[in-house]
Amino acid sequence: MINIDNVKKEFLEFVNKYDNQSDPGYELKIAHTMHVVENAKIIASLKNLSEEDTELAQLIAYLHDIGRFEELKVLKEFDSLKFEHALYGSKMLFEDNLIRRFISDDSYDNIIKKAIENHSKLYIESGLTDRELLHAKIIRDADKLDNFRVKKDELIENVWAGKYSNIEDFNNSLISDKVYNNILKHECVDIHDRIYPLDYWICILAFVFDINFKETFKIIKENDYINVLVSKFNYTSNEIKDKMENIKNIINEFVNNKINDKKEDKVIYETENFYVLARWKPHVSREEGGHIRIKPKRKVKNRYELTPKEAKELIRLTMLAGEAMINGMKNRGVDIEIINFQDNGNWAYLRFEVPAFHIHLYGRTKDSVKQKFGEALYFPNPKDEYYKDLTPLDDDDIEEIRKQIHLLENTEKYDLSNW
Repeated sequence: MINIDNVKKEFLEFVNKYDNQSDPGYELKIAHTMHVVENAKIIASLKNLSEEDTELAQLIAYLHDIGRFEELKVLKEFDSLKFEHALYGSKMLFEDNLIRRFISDDSYDNIIKKAIENHSKLYIESGLTDRELLHAKIIRDADKLDNFRVKKDELIENVWAGKYSNIEDFNNSLISDKVYNNILKHECVDIHDRIYPLDYWICILAFVFDINFKETFKIIKENDYINVLVSKFNYTSNEIKDKMENIKNIINEFVNNKINDKKEDKVIYETENFYVLARWKPHVSREEGGHIRIKPKRKVKNRYELTPKEAKELIRLTMLAGEAMINGMKNRGVDIEIINFQDNGNWAYLRFEVPAFHIHLYGRTKDSVKQKFGEALYFPNPKDEYYKDLTPLDDDDIEEIRKQIHLLENTEKYDLSNW
């Protein structure tokens, strides 16, 4: 049993030992922790979790940033590039045995440890149990929700203690191309890519692309966080003003689609000229290997209408996406043996339309039932009942494939300098 009242008491006593309590960052982190605890409780309640899991979510929330207080003591600022607070907090709790101060029962230790270590990573690590993954998602959502609140309510000098102390830094800031392109691709921003003050701000806005639950998206919209955060500064550059307006529109549309469960292909990855998409209405069901497709950003009828530059980009992307699909789905428990690559276009003629070129990537597993392994794929008319019960890739599958793409694209094989 988890005694939340005792956890709160022990937490406040623990942080009270620090002698830098006059630092604005100290009070900010205590207030942040309390809000994250409340957010975790709300999310768990909205998802109708058990009392045990609701209390566990709150316990994790109390402890998720415990390493931040040591970070502020050592660095006099919050800087995730210099101090990995999540891993340091995990060390304090589980190597220094601080965890026993908050809970005597060690049966939750792995769940707590994994949730804390993963709460600030760009992506959740692979191989977690269902319960570990659930609590990693809850703390990530709860933490991000309060990051929005903090950026909305707090003074700039308190938000990034020791780094930025003047709102003019943001009014006059540029935006790096890499960070802006993350928004266009519906991706979170890697903290190593932040250069300008607005990169840090956009990094927070891009948190929406890693939100896990519809309930969280609803809270974001109810609080109007995106509109408020984008309008917080008076941008001196018209170009930057236009970019921030576009960022606002892209993110608001993304949030609305998540709330409304809009049926559309989901973007896994994007290059200069192509999208990699997870099909919402797949031809091959998830458990039999799944279905993604690569679509040009400009409409062409056939592959021979591509430019040489586009053709080279496409070959690299089919290899990259195919390998990532195999690796990612294996990590998700679907053992893909081979990928079938096809560009079809036949159904367009049934609709009296001009075909639009795209390449389908069909995963094939040896234990397939509908699409028997070793035989050619067969797809009946798109209106056939055959497709009714096919399962698309879920958000965790998509995230894992995306993670594998990012890992692979940094290898020598896929380095753009070799292409």
